[in-house]
Amino acid sequence: MGNFSRRKFLKSTALSALSVSALGAIEIPETQPITLTYFIQDTQVGINSPFQADKTLYINGDISDIYAELKQAFSEGALVGSVSSATTFFVLSTMAKDYGMRVAYKTKFDNAYAWILAPKGVRI
Repeated sequence: MGNFSRRKFLKSTALSALSVSALGAIEIPETQPITLTYFIQDTQVGINSPFQADKTLYINGDISDIYAELKQAFSEGALVGSVSSATTFFVLSTMAKDYGMRVAYKTKFDNAYAWILAPKGVRI
């Protein structure tokens, strides 16, 4: 049997993950069904929710209309997800950090990001 090191294994695994991620499909973690508290519908991206959510909030390039509700959601530690532009993702993930939230899941496809914000310590 050939010399197969841990380093070669890790390289091949990373290369496989990179090639699969380039397919352009929205992939959601499949460990268990994830039900979000909020889904942020970014109207500039126009992709409907691949996630199950209790409530949908709509954003059109500016978070001012939903700011108060987002602030409440982040302070309560709600699971928040979206398929959004890079700008929307940056603004919301930065805001979430102020409330002890973190990016629990993120993947990029085409010109958008699918992501989930969760409180620190919550695994997805």
